[in-house]
Amino acid sequence: MAVYWTLAILTVLINLFPAKTQKHYSVRLFVSLIPLFLFGALRVDFGLDYGSYEDFFDSVKFYGFSAIGRMEIGYYFLNMLLPSFRSLLVLQTLLICIAYYYLFKWYVPAKYGWMGFVLLFLSGPFTIFFMFSGIRNSIAISILILSTHFIHERKIIHFAGLIFIAYFFHNSVIFMAPIAYLVANNKQITLKWIVVW
Repeated sequence: MAVYWTLAILTVLINLFPAKTQKHYSVRLFVSLIPLFLFGALRVDFGLDYGSYEDFFDSVKFYGFSAIGRMEIGYYFLNMLLPSFRSLLVLQTLLICIAYYYLFKWYVPAKYGWMGFVLLFLSGPFTIFFMFSGIRNSIAISILILSTHFIHERKIIHFAGLIFIAYFFHNSVIFMAPIAYLVANNKQITLKWIVVW
């Protein structure tokens, strides 16, 4: 836990440095996500599902397609393609950091970046811990975060395409995508919308 809070404080402190331009903000975001990337990519036995994900990876390498069981096909093929479980963790962490980078760049103004990271780390069970514990979930959620940009751009086909890809990593994204669309579509949320959703 001490490592987590050290990481949180370091990330917030980096985001207290002023960013005068959007380019400075982008650099600041990139630098502030490096500790999070290192934390995630180098983690060992982190989360309740770590052992089962590692066992699944090993069984895919050993048994092939018969190991698929209840895992989604996209996640199975990702395990099949990658050379080691560590490479899966590095790739998953990279995707999380890319998603957080764009989440902040698109939706959090530079002057409030530090506050965004405070909220991100304070809600760790729903953000950091959850993303690093549930590998399939985090891949799907990261893709969902990245897809929100297409809602703003009114490119619904692109949004649906990314959700389709995310579905092959964790089926539950199909339930979250409509909520993301509702929140991110820039329309006023009325009582009627709340009742419908």
